[in-house]
Amino acid sequence: MQQPDSNRRVIREWHKISLSVVAGLLAMGLLLLADMPERALRQASERLDMLGKASSLRARLESQLNEHLRITEAVAGLMSVRGELGDEEFRAVAAALQRQAPAMRNLGVTSGTTIRQVYPLEGNQAIVGVRYQDLPTQWPQVEQAIRERSSILAGPVRLVQGGNGLIERTPVFAQDDQRFLGLVSLVLNSDELFRLSGLLEDPTMDIALARPIPLSATSQGLETFYGRAGLVDEQPIILPIRLLGAEWQMLAVPRGGWEAQRIFHPLRLMVQTALALLIALGSFALLGHVQRLRLALRDIAAKEHRLKTAQSVARMGDMEWTAASREMQCSEQLYAILGMTPASGPLRTGDFWRAVHADDQDALAATLQQVLQNGSTASITVRLWTTEGELCWAQMNLQRMAGNRLFATLTDVTARQREDEERRRMLTRLRRSNEDLEQFTWIASHHLQEPLRMIGSYLQLLERRYQDRLDDDALAFIDFAAKGAQRLQNLLIDLLAYTRLTAEQGPPETVDTAAVVEQVRLGLAGALELAGADLEIGFLPPVIGWRDQLVALFQHLISNAIQYRAFSRPLQIRIAAEKQGQLWEFRIADNGTGIDPLFHGQIFKIFRRLSNDYEGHGTGMGLALCLRVVEHHGGTLQVESQADQGATFVFTLPGSGRQTRGL
Repeated sequence: MQQPDSNRRVIREWHKISLSVVAGLLAMGLLLLADMPERALRQASERLDMLGKASSLRARLESQLNEHLRITEAVAGLMSVRGELGDEEFRAVAAALQRQAPAMRNLGVTSGTTIRQVYPLEGNQAIVGVRYQDLPTQWPQVEQAIRERSSILAGPVRLVQGGNGLIERTPVFAQDDQRFLGLVSLVLNSDELFRLSGLLEDPTMDIALARPIPLSATSQGLETFYGRAGLVDEQPIILPIRLLGAEWQMLAVPRGGWEAQRIFHPLRLMVQTALALLIALGSFALLGHVQRLRLALRDIAAKEHRLKTAQSVARMGDMEWTAASREMQCSEQLYAILGMTPASGPLRTGDFWRAVHADDQDALAATLQQVLQNGSTASITVRLWTTEGELCWAQMNLQRMAGNRLFATLTDVTARQREDEERRRMLTRLRRSNEDLEQFTWIASHHLQEPLRMIGSYLQLLERRYQDRLDDDALAFIDFAAKGAQRLQNLLIDLLAYTRLTAEQGPPETVDTAAVVEQVRLGLAGALELAGADLEIGFLPPVIGWRDQLVALFQHLISNAIQYRAFSRPLQIRIAAEKQGQLWEFRIADNGTGIDPLFHGQIFKIFRRLSNDYEGHGTGMGLALCLRVVEHHGGTLQVESQADQGATFVFTLPGSGRQTRGL
């Protein structure tokens, strides 16, 4: 008999080992499968972050290029008005432009298609007097620029003087009869220009610039001319750059490659393997104790019904009461959820109902009635007030028991509720930020930068050339145009500030709003004194948020009160705050011109200005920026005003739990 028993024990041991190995392998597979959605989310988040950084670098590069390429248009505009420049005058103009454009290598001017002047002349004397028709490598671009009557950018190419360069050629035509006068040629040190743009300064990513090259009659490839080669094979973020006929591509990948695309991260794989091993060992131990557990189950048979009931409902705080009784039997965890202790005495029905939020009492009563009448189970989420006055969310699971008794478990789900709300807010901000960034990039590239550059160039030319020859009307016209260019510049700056307001701010922190307002008051001291304003600052609390954004919020609202003051009475501005639950309500009131209620819904939109005064400094972005700051802090912003009766801007911010006094 000993031999069969020994064989059975061996078979049982092998069964336990086999089942444990299977359990470990299944656990490993489930862990890897569960990691796939998280890996996809990390990959999407990483590419979105890389897109934002690359877009910012592209904007800086395009800004540097436009700043340098403005040189040829300035010289071409001067030549179209005055004709050929004298050697001394040309050297003076070129030297002044080179001081403003550090990447400028040399500047050349032709008479017709013959090179007449070059700056600097040293090292370039041999090219003076050469006709472009005699330069077969350059004549096609020159001929194209003359034929299309537009600037053309070529390169980067290897320069004879050493290094890499960009060459821009701009044809010059007479203003009166549109005769071709000549050509302005600008050579830029492309390596220096790209360095000034900061393309390789970000330690978190690799950047490369490439241009398309034909591979066949139907396909194209990319040739890298700056940055790390080989990025095109690493699934990079690709952003197009188009300037004066040149088509470039900006390639960007994280430094070290895409982390989210690594299926087997070493540390994560080690943790998953360890968990799978622990599950296998636990399964082995569990199978080994099955027999002993069968014996132990006989000792707990009397408690099995209550244990199964608690497990089928919940295993958090529980309570039990009879409909006709005023007292409840509660666990310690339920007392803890309500901020109480068992030492405070038995929990009565009235005490529990007073803890339930008033808006949830009817729904809870209906659920209790349903459970008592139908003998079913039910689940409901209610809000409870703790003894400290804090509001928490609880998941209640109810079941009717014998003797017309109710059994309930309560699970504190406050953290989950707040995480869900924060997640929704983050998704909303991310979607809005993406939409704003896309809109801004399109506007800045196609509708703002080029007109602004042209206006600025020609206004400078008119002012330098004809200042002493124009009458008052002409000078006034130039002044109007300059103000228009300045306003367009302000619009571009404000729009850029609006789209980048909430990007890369770091975690929120405790901010003393009294110190913020004092900083703003000092910064606006001159404007306040000039307006004769009486600024009264009441109690201001600390809040949770971002200091720079709150400085911008208060500065815009106070500046708004100064700008729209009523000149028939002294300006008064009042700032105060009041506690509203978990939030602080701030009020900034003035006695200015006020806002008609018909326009309350428009003033917080981008580019909406109620005043058509072109001389004003506003761009229609200030209140839109204020709304964006408040919503980023999880608050609301609104205005209370009547025409000619002043305005009060009311907004809420989250409190920090610590107080400070105002000025």
